[in-house]
Amino acid sequence: MQKHIEPTKSAWFIVAALLFFCCATLGAQTITGNINGIVTDPSGAVVPNATVTAVNVNTGVTTPTTTNSDGVYNIRFLQIGSYTVTIEAPGFAKATYGPFTLETNQNAKVDGKLIELGPTHWDMGLQAPAAFPYQRPTEASAMGGGVWQDNFDGTFTQLDDNYYVPATGYSYLDLYLMGLVAPSEVPDFFLLRNLQPQGRDANGHRIFKADRTKITINEVIAAEGPRLPDVDHAQKRFNTGMVIVLRHGDKLPPQLVKDVEGIRLRWMDYWTTVTGHRSIMTTDPR
Repeated sequence: MQKHIEPTKSAWFIVAALLFFCCATLGAQTITGNINGIVTDPSGAVVPNATVTAVNVNTGVTTPTTTNSDGVYNIRFLQIGSYTVTIEAPGFAKATYGPFTLETNQNAKVDGKLIELGPTHWDMGLQAPAAFPYQRPTEASAMGGGVWQDNFDGTFTQLDDNYYVPATGYSYLDLYLMGLVAPSEVPDFFLLRNLQPQGRDANGHRIFKADRTKITINEVIAAEGPRLPDVDHAQKRFNTGMVIVLRHGDKLPPQLVKDVEGIRLRWMDYWTTVTGHRSIMTTDPR
């Protein structure tokens, strides 16, 4: 079964610098190797008790382990072959690395970029401007992140934050994960780590000092696999049901019906706008 990127909590992870030191040993009749590494969060702190799973791509055999108090793991006596490594920890998105080949006397270093989950979806430091803004010229994604201006002096100005109100659109990354844009349409973006407040600019926008890491959609695909089905085969028509719940014996207020009708119309308009007219939303109860 091919890996399927879901738009919910797709979103992804710890990025740690993983060092795979693959030592091969010759047993009685079996060649084996080891995968070792250290898992850290975006600030560089180690992550203990993370679940690390090595999967032999050829045989499907999975070998799990957990990191120790120093964030270190060691998976030993693995059969030589092609492997992926998946890392999971509470509060972070799942990260998958590989496939890579475990060979005799190999030393392989695999670096990753971790994106920590935020209070909505994406971490605050993720550059995630709305591709098709709903109400304002500059909007952060409804899924989190922010709109960041690089001041090219080690500081960044937050032009919009990662909150839902007022309603905002979706970033190109979100639209890719939703199956509405092709990978070639997703511009490079970045992740800010170690955010340190530096005051506000003349317009009241917050300024932060931070470490900037560039991310490309090809790096996302390399870590998580391609979005399936792709943009040419993904669902484009959606339908929403709206239900009014009343206490037993209460009559349906006409104003409530009118309010829900207004929400229904705005919802369809919102969806069409923020998806760049690439998707249709209906509210047909049938």
